[in-house]
Amino acid sequence: MEIDTMDALLAQNKAITQQLSTLNKKMEKLEVAAMGTQVETTTTCGLCGDTHENQNCSLLKDETPLEQTNYMGNQPRQPYDPNSEYQLKRKIEYYLRCK
Repeated sequence: MEIDTMDALLAQNKAITQQLSTLNKKMEKLEVAAMGTQVETTTTCGLCGDTHENQNCSLLKDETPLEQTNYMGNQPRQPYDPNSEYQLKRKIEYYLRCK
């Protein structure tokens, strides 16, 4: 029984080794092919989304100016102070109304 198990394991090992060898040969061919090809880079315009650089955009060549947006970020706010002058006035007014 042990011999059958060992034979099966050896056969599986041999099959896996052959598959690995075949894959290594394919990878070598792909690496050689990849070295011969040149990667194309495409530039996308940030203004119109076409395939050219921003400075070559036809929108910049038009005489009409582009619409502009002035963005103000989330401005910092003053922390809430329950004892501020405004809050004290409101408390006094409320107290006087409740009498």
